[in-house]
Amino acid sequence: QRMPEAVVEPDGAVSIVYMGQVAGPNDWQAFVARSIDGGRTVTEYKVSSASTDPTCFNTQPSFLTHLGDYLGITYDRQGVVAIWEDGRKCTSDTPYSEAWAVQLPTRLAA
Repeated sequence: QRMPEAVVEPDGAVSIVYMGQVAGPNDWQAFVARSIDGGRTVTEYKVSSASTDPTCFNTQPSFLTHLGDYLGITYDRQGVVAIWEDGRKCTSDTPYSEAWAVQLPTRLAA
């Protein structure tokens, strides 16, 4: 959907973090799509716990063009770590008010 970032682990597992539209144009959340079998199956995980509404930035009408600019994903021995910013607590002074991270354990079942 918006601004995907991907990581490929040494064993070939692929994970992608992105901002996805959930229930209309003003409801966006962070997702991780993961394949551990060479892309034959992909499992999607909603990793954010609240929506971002890009219309909350009345003074920044171009917010939607920046939605997802600050996504990242990496891995270590513990699993995949996805990071994102969202505007669940946005104000005109702090449109990207919080950063979030989640770690998905290695070898998640598809």
